[in-house]
Amino acid sequence: GFNPHLPGFKHNFLAKALGATMWFFIFYRARCVSNIWAFNCTVYDFIERMGVQNY
Repeated sequence: GFNPHLPGFKHNFLAKALGATMWFFIFYRARCVSNIWAFNCTVYDFIERMGVQNY
C-alpha cells in the first residue's frame, strides 16, 4: 500500500510558524476593531500602543 514518509523538521517548523503568524494577525485585527472585517488598524497603531515617539 501507499506509505508516505513523515514531513521533515524544516517543513514542520515552517508550517507551525506560518500558522502562528496567521492566527496572530487574525486576533490582532479582531482586537483592533470591533468589526473584524473593517481592517482599520494599521502598523502605526501598533507602534503608538508600544509607546514609540517620533517614528
